[in-house]
Amino acid sequence: MKWSSDPPASEGWYWVRGGDYSWSPRIIEVMRDKEGIHCFVHGGWFGLAELNAEWAGPLEPPKDHDEDREAIYPSCKNPVGSLIDSLIDDICFLFTKVDELEQRIRKIQSLLHYRH
Repeated sequence: MKWSSDPPASEGWYWVRGGDYSWSPRIIEVMRDKEGIHCFVHGGWFGLAELNAEWAGPLEPPKDHDEDREAIYPSCKNPVGSLIDSLIDDICFLFTKVDELEQRIRKIQSLLHYRH
């Protein structure tokens, strides 16, 4: 599998990296509906060409993948499962940023206390 600047032409799970958002490599689901082919990333729907990213895939899911998703997300045939996955990614990202901010605040507080 190689990276390509050509967006995927079919549905499936793909690696994506770079682009306008300077993403580190991550796996996302690409879906097609009557409006075209797109993905849900960081809280929004995007047409693949507008991401200006590099792509690799599609990935082959494990044989039990569909069964697991169906048990967790009963409506996995529509974008809801992908939406939930993306929201979980966004929440994890935000928690990381909150932790970083808390560490900075503690450093500032310790510097302020040290001066007194």
